[in-house]
Parts: sequence; structure tokens; C-alpha cells
Amino acid sequence: MNRVSKAAGILLLAISVLTACSSGNSTPQQSSPNNGQGGESSASPTKFSIALKTENFKYVLSSADINKDKWVKELESRTNTDLDLILLPQAEYQQKLSLIFAGNDIPDVLQGFVPSSDVMRAAVEAGTFMPLNELLQQHAPHLLKEIPQDVWERVTIDGNIYAIPKWISNTNRRVTFVRSDLLEATGLATPQTVEEFLDVLRAFKNNGVEIPFGARESFNYSDMFFNAYNVNPFSFKIMDGEVVPAFFDTENMMKAIQVYKTMYDEGLMAKDFATKTGPAFEKDRDSGKIGIWNHNLNLVETFRQRLSASVPEGVIDPIGAPMGPDGDKGYKQYDPALRMYYLNSKLDEAKAAEIVKFFDWMVTEEAELFFSLGIEGETYEVKDGKNVYNVPVTEEDTLLEQYRSVFLWMVQDETYNKLILEQTESGQGVIDAFNNILGSEGLTHIEFAPELESFRKFPDLVVNGLLPAKFIEESILKMILGKQPIAEFPKVIEEWKAKGGQEILKEANERYKANDGVFEVKPPHLK
Repeated sequence: MNRVSKAAGILLLAISVLTACSSGNSTPQQSSPNNGQGGESSASPTKFSIALKTENFKYVLSSADINKDKWVKELESRTNTDLDLILLPQAEYQQKLSLIFAGNDIPDVLQGFVPSSDVMRAAVEAGTFMPLNELLQQHAPHLLKEIPQDVWERVTIDGNIYAIPKWISNTNRRVTFVRSDLLEATGLATPQTVEEFLDVLRAFKNNGVEIPFGARESFNYSDMFFNAYNVNPFSFKIMDGEVVPAFFDTENMMKAIQVYKTMYDEGLMAKDFATKTGPAFEKDRDSGKIGIWNHNLNLVETFRQRLSASVPEGVIDPIGAPMGPDGDKGYKQYDPALRMYYLNSKLDEAKAAEIVKFFDWMVTEEAELFFSLGIEGETYEVKDGKNVYNVPVTEEDTLLEQYRSVFLWMVQDETYNKLILEQTESGQGVIDAFNNILGSEGLTHIEFAPELESFRKFPDLVVNGLLPAKFIEESILKMILGKQPIAEFPKVIEEWKAKGGQEILKEANERYKANDGVFEVKPPHLK
């Protein structure tokens, strides 16, 4: 299947809808008050099944019957629907999808991956799912207006839109965190360059901080210094007009490796970082042992709460990533399309239209208020024209908020929840960090969807992912640990090519030149 983006076609579709909305001659059938706009309804509720991944939401897992849940019932009331939610366990999600396809037991709506993925591609080609172009044009003006063009491209095959996506408009998710109380104790200013970061880490060590820089296995959430030199070891980029792994920039790659070796030699990161698992890293962070690390910005309140249990005076703040000599800083971008909702091709047109209206309602202001703040008079009040939210204070309330504002809100811009965050000073700080820190940093990379066929043949050489290729990781670790000279990194690239990398390069560049399923993912400030 040729996975060529049909950007122009989708854009024309969106323009035609918006034009029709503004003209007096041809108006799309928008979501009516009886279906997808709340309010009383004289029509019978639209009954449909929808299979969803549990995503390990504790509220979901603890529910005796999710279909009898109060918030599901409230959603049904507001959208005039009768939902049959089918929960697919997180750990078995991909396996469950395969079983659903093998048994041809397709629910009315299925949450899945991008249509070009290995899991979904065969089902899409077999006609399992309904093309949505006409339905969206006729019944989903809000979706077409709100969802960005590059997100629609991710769910399009040969000009056909096959899924309704949840998305993020800011693909920058990761940020650098610092223990501001520890930084203040050093007397140093907030670091900006790589050298300034090293100076702060050294000052942390001198002041008794056990792990100045929080690094972990496979450089997972530990890649900030590679990024400062624009050599993220798990990304493709363009060099001299060719698609190559970012680590092909040998001069800057060796400089980046030297930074990690310096930190290792000087005791600025844990000696066992190469084998430190995620849970072990989190234990170090939450107990107050780490001074600087990186993770997803939207988790900052979670980090603060956990730290306060062991270090009440501890302060965590997001700061800009270390900047390299050429001005590069930030992190690899996330895919803008998060989750996709497919409609069974066997649905009759009328029912399919009502389901599309259901999803279209989710990007209205009414839906935003419901999913974010809940029910007026119960979880929030309106005072002097402003919404005053009962901010969760217990874990039970927090889990409920996460369930309502993330799990149930199936289609939304999940960059951050403005209505919730603006209720508190700390939340306003998160919004500010998204806009002023993550809005001005980040790296551009090249992605392929579907993935390169050669990746299956050479799994230890895979570049596109969240972790480095096994072969490259092992070579970098040898150099950091002093078991191999950093100056030999050019030889590592030649070995990578000889082991199958040359075939990967050939396929990648053929796909790039043919514009066959190629995406250039840019941070917000470069779009």
C-alpha cells in the first residue's frame, strides 16, 4: 500500500466545509441538540459499542461495570447515546486487537493505532473500516476546524481518512526539571549552556547531592546533552540533502559523548546509570536524590507531590534545556496523533453519522467544560461569571479527574487542559512553561509511517524510536565507561553500515525522495 500523504486533498475538504458553513447555499449537517449537543432529546439514543484501551487508569480498572459508571451515564445523557464500552487491558492491547481482527468481531468503534501501522494496515486494506471523508464533511465541522492538518495526514491512506484522532498541537512534551531549592543553595543562576549545566551539577555534588544528573538505562529520558548537539541517537535528520541517523554528525556526536563521559568520570551521574530501570530512577527522584533530569512537563505536579512526602522543603521547576554551541536545545518531538477511533465499515450510514456527531461534540466548548470541570453545582460552581473548580485534594478525586478529563474525553487536544490548570497558581505555571519554554525549543526529525521494512531485518540497528539502536547504545556506553576511545566513533558508523545500516539508508532515502509515508516533525517554534 502506498502511504503517500494527501495533504492537499484533506485541506480542500476542510476548506469546503468551512466555506459551506459560511454560505447560505450548502450547509453541512451539524450536530443537532438531539445528538451531540446536549439538551433534551425526542429521538431515541444512538446505541453503539466502542472498544477502548484501559491505559492502566486506576479508576477504570477499579470499576465493577464501567457502563454503569455515573460519568458514562452523564456523557450518554449529554450526547443522546447508549454506549457499550469494551475495555481492552493495556498489557494485552495489541494482542486483543489481533484477536478482534482474526475473529472478525469488530465493534462499532475501535480505538487503534495509525492506519499505516503493522497492527492496523491489513485491516484497513481489507476494508474493515469506513472511509470518513464524506461523513466528516457533512457532520463534523468542529473536528475539521480544530484538528491540525498534520494530524489528519497521519490517519489518511491514499486520500481516505480512516480514523478520528486525539492529538497534541504542541508536540514538545519533555522538559528539563531542576530542584530549585538545590540550585538556590549553590548561588548559581539558572543554567543555559552545556558548560553552565556542568557547573551546576558540579556545585550540586560539592553540596552533597547524591545524583546531580538523573540518567537511566538506554538514555531514556536522559538524552538532553545529545540534543544540545543535535545528535539525538534515536532520530533521523537531513544532512546534505540525505536522510541519515542524527549520529552521523560525527564531530558533534563525539562532543556529546564526551559530556556524558565527563559526568560519569566526575561522579555527576550514577555509576549504575546504564542499568538503572525506570522504577529505580523514580525512586531516586522522589526521595530527593536527583538534582536535574528530564521528563514530561504535564507530570510536574505529580513529581512535586511525591517529593514533598520525603523532602517537604524541596522545590521542582521546569527550565530550558541545555543549549549547544550551535544554539540547539530541547527534545525529540512526539507524534501529533495520539489515539485513533475507527468506524466499522458495516455500520449503516445513519448510525455512522450519529457516531461522527458524537465525536464532533467532543471538541465543542460544552464538552470541554464537562470533561474538564465536570458538573455544575457538584464539581464546580459559577461565581461572578467565572468557573470555580473544586480542585482535587485526595487521591480518589485526582484519579476521578484523570479519568474524566483524559480517558472519557476521547477526542481533544491533549497538550494540556487549560480549564483545569488555570484554576491554580501552579497550573498557570505549567501553561506558562508550555508556551514560553517548550514553545521555543525542540528538535526536528524525520519519521516514516509505515516503518521501514529494513527495520524488521536489522532490529539492532533501528533508528526511529524513543531508544537508541542496541548496537549504537552499546558503542556509546563503551566510550562513556572508558572501554573504547571516543575518537573511534566514525568507525562505529562504518560498522553500523556494514551490519545492515546501508540497506536502511537506501530504503529511507528512496522513501524520502518518493514522499512515501514521510513526515518531517518540527517543534512549534519552527512550524
